Amino acid sequence: HSYKLGIDQLEGRLAEYKEREVKYIETIRALERDKEYNLRKMKKLTSEVETLQEEKDVVDGKLTCLLKSSKDLKKIIESQRSEKVKEGVGYNAVPPPAADLYLSPKKDL
Repeated sequence: HSYKLGIDQLEGRLAEYKEREVKYIETIRALERDKEYNLRKMKKLTSEVETLQEEKDVVDGKLTCLLKSSKDLKKIIESQRSEKVKEGVGYNAVPPPAADLYLSPKKDL
């Protein structure tokens, strides 16, 4: 009788362990799928980062060239200005035109 009871307990534990094993195997498979998905995603994102870095390097090179060209252009413009014009750059006082220049040739207006 106790022998039968012991076997029943062992069979119960064995069934319980088998259920756990099935759950663990399912969990392991799900984790392996997640890992594969994450690895593919990381590979794709790494590729995108590399592409963006290459594009950034090209844009940085163009920007450097434009900044140098802008600086060179400013130097050329400065070298062509006379000292009088350099004062108050952007505004030079010009006297108003003489009033007679705009009078109508007809006196009856």
